[in-house]
Amino acid sequence: MSATGKEGWGLIATRVVLLAGFIVAIFYTLHLFATPQLTVRESTLLGVQLAVCSIIASWLITHLYAARARREEIREVQEKNQSNLRMYGLKAAEKVNNVSNELEKLSVYLEAELNFTDYASSDEELNAKEERIESAIHIIICAGASTARFGW
Repeated sequence: MSATGKEGWGLIATRVVLLAGFIVAIFYTLHLFATPQLTVRESTLLGVQLAVCSIIASWLITHLYAARARREEIREVQEKNQSNLRMYGLKAAEKVNNVSNELEKLSVYLEAELNFTDYASSDEELNAKEERIESAIHIIICAGASTARFGW
């Protein structure tokens, strides 16, 4: 989600508050180290404070690293998806061109039979036209089988 969305601003605000709290804790810890004598209570408070600061720092660093890794992973997946879509589009265009070429050959083949009129008899003409129609059907079936292989 972008930084302008509700979750984005909430995440930014959380990071700013944690960072400000971490900075204040560092300065307070340095102040406690600067005092010559610490009471038992102050020593305990200092130990707890250092533990909390280290937990917050490690969580913040881990969170930032994970967010960066997630953005990188999303970018890589998007690039791969674009590449796959581009390849599928190229293959689809190639298949469309192949089918178009086959249909053009078929129309030339059938047109040649329609224009041929030099037959000895009407039976010979009928047999020749039947053979052309059967071969045209076979060509159409082969073209359909080649497109069905690719899920069309």
